[in-house]
Amino acid sequence: MGLGGAPSENAVFRVASRLGLDLERLRPDMQSRAIEDLIQTNYRLAQDIGFAEHRHSSSAIS
Repeated sequence: MGLGGAPSENAVFRVASRLGLDLERLRPDMQSRAIEDLIQTNYRLAQDIGFAEHRHSSSAIS
């Protein structure tokens, strides 16, 4: 499954709803600096072990 860039917020919430996630909690979590830091750390680890591509389509990951 390939995306031509970052998914829209509506798409994220549609999928989250289908998965039964807490949508009231999701929105603030999406804006959380702690969550962003965790994603960054995990992304770098994935790159270090060769699991992630070294390029990305979102400016949110640098």
